[in-house]
Amino acid sequence: MSIKVVAISTFTVGWYWTSSINAVATQELVGHHSDSEVTPISLALILTLSQLAVGGILSICVLLGMKQIGFADTSVFANWDQGWPSKSDVMVGFLHYVGCLCTNMGFAYGSASLVQVIKLLEPIETLVLTVLVTIFRSRGKISCSTVGEVVSLQQAFGTLIIIGGTSMLLSQNSMKIEPRSVVAALASGFCMSSRNVLKKSVAPNEKEMALPRAGPSHVSNTCADVFTKGIKTFCSITLIAAISAIAMLLPSMIAGSISPQQLAVFFKDPGQPFAKAVFFHCGYNVASITVLSLTSALVHSLLNVGKRIVNVLAVAVVFGVPLTISGKVGLAVAAVGTLVYNKGAFPRLLNACSYKHLALVVLILFFCSINLGIKAIPSENDLTLVSEKVAPLLAYVELAPRDLLATMAAASPCEKTVILDGHEVSRGSAFEYDMAGDDNIICIQIGKVVGAAVYMGRIVQRSTFSVMEKYLTEASIPHRIVERKDVIISGRYLPVTKESNAQRKKDGNKGNFVWQYGATNLVNPYTTRLVTKKNNETAAYIVASANLFLFRKNEPHLEKMMINMAQSMANTVAKYDLPSIVLGIGAQVEFGEDVSTVTMDGYDSYKQLLREVESRQKSKSIAVRGDVTERICQNSGFTHCLSMGCPSLTISRNMDLGGVLKEKWDVVRHELKKDGGKKLKVVLALPALQLSNKDYGPALDLLMAIYEQHDCYFILQSNYDRHQLSTYTKGSVDKSRVLEYEDQVEPWFGFMKSVDFVLSYRIHGAMAGIINEVPAVIIPTDFRILELVNAMKLPLLPMEKTKTKKYFSLLSILDDVSIDFDEFEQNRRDKLKQYKRILGDVGLEIDPALDAILLQ
Repeated sequence: MSIKVVAISTFTVGWYWTSSINAVATQELVGHHSDSEVTPISLALILTLSQLAVGGILSICVLLGMKQIGFADTSVFANWDQGWPSKSDVMVGFLHYVGCLCTNMGFAYGSASLVQVIKLLEPIETLVLTVLVTIFRSRGKISCSTVGEVVSLQQAFGTLIIIGGTSMLLSQNSMKIEPRSVVAALASGFCMSSRNVLKKSVAPNEKEMALPRAGPSHVSNTCADVFTKGIKTFCSITLIAAISAIAMLLPSMIAGSISPQQLAVFFKDPGQPFAKAVFFHCGYNVASITVLSLTSALVHSLLNVGKRIVNVLAVAVVFGVPLTISGKVGLAVAAVGTLVYNKGAFPRLLNACSYKHLALVVLILFFCSINLGIKAIPSENDLTLVSEKVAPLLAYVELAPRDLLATMAAASPCEKTVILDGHEVSRGSAFEYDMAGDDNIICIQIGKVVGAAVYMGRIVQRSTFSVMEKYLTEASIPHRIVERKDVIISGRYLPVTKESNAQRKKDGNKGNFVWQYGATNLVNPYTTRLVTKKNNETAAYIVASANLFLFRKNEPHLEKMMINMAQSMANTVAKYDLPSIVLGIGAQVEFGEDVSTVTMDGYDSYKQLLREVESRQKSKSIAVRGDVTERICQNSGFTHCLSMGCPSLTISRNMDLGGVLKEKWDVVRHELKKDGGKKLKVVLALPALQLSNKDYGPALDLLMAIYEQHDCYFILQSNYDRHQLSTYTKGSVDKSRVLEYEDQVEPWFGFMKSVDFVLSYRIHGAMAGIINEVPAVIIPTDFRILELVNAMKLPLLPMEKTKTKKYFSLLSILDDVSIDFDEFEQNRRDKLKQYKRILGDVGLEIDPALDAILLQ
């Protein structure tokens, strides 16, 4: 192997390596400044000048250093006649500047992949320009034989095959075709091809640098000569190009197109991308021009295509992007094209084929590869990749609104979620990511927004996450990585289906839907996948319940049912043997009973359930509905119970629910004082009492008094409500104003959003309004409701007060209700903080919208 081959190979490797780093760094730099004051054209002008100026200065320093250590003829001016550049030298330098500027503009307006695809036309441009220059130098006297001496038929065929194969490789990327980027890339390819052809034709008698075969003792000197020639050539071209860049930038600044503020923004925090984009640009141009000095313009352009193939493979290897079938075929086709072009590689193989047959094979390969390449381009709906419109280096594609209710049918697509702490990330696309069938993407959580992570214009998946993670670490971006967890929730609210709705219809208390909905949607739906059976990936078990601890000896049948239910739950906790938490569990005792002395003695199943949960958690992980239940736990020797109220308190995602409720409360009072609030839309919730109960009649009398004064609706929660209401009122209530949501909670919530006020004898009748930003007053009929009202700091009118005072209007009720909405909101946040801690103790995340309330 000759030294020339070694030199060309060495500098080609350096060229490929440095150009890849430069391309990535430039795209990163564009992403960093995509939202700044710097426009794409301004960025391209500034970056190009920086690259050329630094390149010229560095090359002069290298040449001066080489002169100091004894190398002869290191003056860059030796390349110019009489110390001044010729017109051809100036033209070569200017073309180099325009080519670099257009390349950077292509990056700024489009993307790296788009620029690479368009610049694949560079070999064709070089072929055409070489022929045109030959015709020009021959003053129009040209023949087929003369053209054949410049460009052989075999070289032309090889070029076509390489272009076709590489097009297939690059067509794997779903790219948004930005016209300005296409024009810039075409202009760049034309300028660089013109530069190369002109550089090789300005001295027609100059041959490619001849390097003699030599032994090892001559290799170092010969390589030094090659490097010196390359540096000198690069320096002469770059200095002229830098002068051209200054000549272009100064008028732009004078005209005001580029302001000092834009320059300040650009250089405020250049960071590694800027340094790499500048210094590696110098490196790859030195290597490129050195190779050009050793080869022809056409060989150089083909090596340029090879560089693009290497870049594509580098992306596939480094970023973990798998090659499709068309990509693999394209790689093989490109390799065949290289063999066809280099006829000396396999002379026997090529000599065995006549040019006639070779032409047919070439055309078939070329058109098949282009056809496959076009078919391989994904449609806009195929979002394995995000549209490659220039975006910040790190961005996100917002996922469709999601809650855990859908996870039984479609699991969360987020295999990992990167939770960023106080770091702004731009939205990378205007369309939403289709989650269907994709469950291994990486997501980003910024506040309450969760999106598919986009790094360098590409949706990040499991295979490419390490690159993004490295970037986050190197950029010192505060973050936390959360693995998706499989979770079992007992007592969860099921997704709306025909089967689940039929099951809910059997529930005699529609209020259960409300707390179930709250408990289910407390967990982060993007980092959690709900399962019904334990598997190797199951991380936690959540028990959601309500009236479990029943202490009523006078109702043995009901008490036994609750005891059996508690025993079943205890057995399940033991069976799963997972980190376990409890949400919403509560005790039910009679009004007036001294709760300070109530214990679970004699209720072994209650104790066993608490014991099983406590044994799997060190911290307080049993969220009970109020102080009464917490006290009973303590009386029974259990320390993990924590007064939390109902999980329904967490349903609202409003950032200041207390503030909104106060405003609406004041509006209601104003309307009542103005004209009695005749137009107010009011919901009335019936008491959970039997018709025979002595308190039922007075309660209905109060509700009917309100019913006559406003636009009122009764919401039924129990199976017996409709019959009892009709019986007591003797059918005087308009049936259209009696509503029942018997199989799902969503329509109920939807109706409540249209309401002005709620007066309720039941906790969930009131909570259905409060969580939908509707003020409410609760009149508790039993200890469990009172316990929940106190735990959640809700507006309260004691039942005893309604017995001693007759209320004839809503205003009179509001006058007797003392409510501090600031206290309500602070309590809500305190409870959310505890829920976040409880979930975190078993490795789970709270819903991001709830977390955002705590972080504001």
